[in-house]
Amino acid sequence: MNRPAVRLCNLLVPALLYLCVSARAAGPPADRFSSASDTTTFPVQIHDWLVYVPVEINGRHLQFVLDSGSSRTLVDSSHVKELGLKPSGSDTVQGAGQGRIPVDKLGTLTIGLPGLEMHFEEAGAIDFSGLRRDTGMSAYGLLGHPFLSRYAVTIDYEHQTMTVTAPEKFVPPAGAQPLPIEMRGKWPFVSGEVRPSEDVGIQDKFLIDSGSSDAVDHPVATKMESRQPTRTGVGLGTASTGSSATLWGFRLGQYLVRDVTVACCGATENTSRMLGGEILHRFTVTFDYPHNQMFLVPNRYYVDNKK
Repeated sequence: MNRPAVRLCNLLVPALLYLCVSARAAGPPADRFSSASDTTTFPVQIHDWLVYVPVEINGRHLQFVLDSGSSRTLVDSSHVKELGLKPSGSDTVQGAGQGRIPVDKLGTLTIGLPGLEMHFEEAGAIDFSGLRRDTGMSAYGLLGHPFLSRYAVTIDYEHQTMTVTAPEKFVPPAGAQPLPIEMRGKWPFVSGEVRPSEDVGIQDKFLIDSGSSDAVDHPVATKMESRQPTRTGVGLGTASTGSSATLWGFRLGQYLVRDVTVACCGATENTSRMLGGEILHRFTVTFDYPHNQMFLVPNRYYVDNKK
């Protein structure tokens, strides 16, 4: 009496296995390095402390900005048609400015870097015209959290190169200082200290935003006697009026950067405390999201301040 049931199980198990394999196969292909070492190093361009990365989409060679403040992989909507991409649905994202920004969903997007082919499931397209006008950024898109979350990514600002390594193959640079990263959703935060004067220090957590040319954003700017009116929240979204001043210093790990500008404030509590490219470019920086850390090695742009 059990024999038919056994035969039925024998028939069902292969069928179920086929369905599971088919479901997996329906997802995006796996990323692929050209080298068996699972790492690649290539030139990038640095303008206004933004990192312009060479990418390829459907045979077109373009530049994207590496933006640790972006939760998505984003393409300029004005170039979607020429790149052969087809929007399917819509959404919104929060930028540095006021209000949420409409996003056209692009589905799975294949992007090539020199030595690496990647596939992103939640890519989107947004209007970059305001970003180009306000910041002078000239790029076709942004590489954000979906890219950085998969690899150890090292930016050598001094020699203008980027190295992308599979996390299991990554070895921290000799002499690098590790700093823990706290992920809030898809935004990375690190501990730092703003010092309005030599004898006053304020510890806080700062959004790491490689897509910003600014030095530091923090509410302390509104309380400093040297404050001046300025535009803040410049980037995706609507900019607003805020304050800027000059800090005595900003401390990141063991490193002190003197006489940098602090501004206030972004559109949200998270974006009101931020450090950008004017700080980051003084180091060779490695983002190691898979292990919740980043590494700093000072370069020629860093001045060793002893105090």
